[in-house]
Order: sequence, then C-alpha cells, then structure tokens
Amino acid sequence: MEQTIENILTIETPFEEKFSYASSKVKNRLLPLILQFGGDVLAFISSYFVIYYIVFESGFFEKPGDPDLLVIIMPAIVLIIYWKTIFFFTGLYKNWYERSPFDEIFTLIKASFIGCGIIFILMVRDDTSIQRMMILLYFISISSLAIIFRIVARKMQ
Repeated sequence: MEQTIENILTIETPFEEKFSYASSKVKNRLLPLILQFGGDVLAFISSYFVIYYIVFESGFFEKPGDPDLLVIIMPAIVLIIYWKTIFFFTGLYKNWYERSPFDEIFTLIKASFIGCGIIFILMVRDDTSIQRMMILLYFISISSLAIIFRIVARKMQ
C-alpha cells in the first residue's frame, strides 16, 4: 500500500468532517439572519428616499429648500438604527423557520405601526397636517417595502 503525497493530502480526518458539518450548520443559521438584516436595511433606506422624493422632488408639497448631503445622510443612519431596534425588540430577527410567513407579516405591520406611532408622538408638537400625512405615507412605505424584501429574502433562501 503505497501512499503518495496526493493520497495523503486527500485523506479527510474526522476533525475536518466535524468542522465542515459545523461550518455548514453555522452557515444555515446565519444566512437567513443576514438576508433579513440586509433586506430590512434596504427597506429602511428605500422608504426613507421615497419620502424624501415625495417631500423635496415631487412637487406635491411646498419645497422647504434643498438640504445638504449631511442633512440627508444623518437622518437615514438614525432611522436605520431606530428601526433595527424596533424590529429587534418585537422579535423579527428570530429564526424564520419557526414562524409562518403570515405571522411574520402581521408582526412586521405591528412593529411598523408601533415605530411610526412613536415618531408621531415625537412630532405631535408640529401642528401641520403635512407632517401627519408624511408619517402615514412613511408607515405605508416602510411596511410594504419591508414585507416585499422579507418575502424576497425567504425565496432566496
């Protein structure tokens, strides 16, 4: 029984078998979380820019002025952190194999409603109805985009 260098290099040890099994197990647990996280970030950013377009570019409302790039980016970062916190505390980052898609959609709508309700309470001092309408549009856009991106992430898995 002659062992050449090629045969020695291709022999798998029990450690490698366990390691490949463990890495595939970690990969199977992390991939849905990464897809959920990435889809949610895309939904938050897309929703923010939909509202930005409606307020500043569409002409539906009186244009308050052209904001700087920093004024555009900083609220987007704050909103990403805000919505990630809301989604985390409402349990939307659990394993999606443990819940039905309909349950996830209803939880997502409830989390969006709670998050927009908090924004509404923070902005209640402003008496303009435009702000209230923007919150309603923001609720619709963040809910629908988050649902769409979650469904796409499930289909990618």
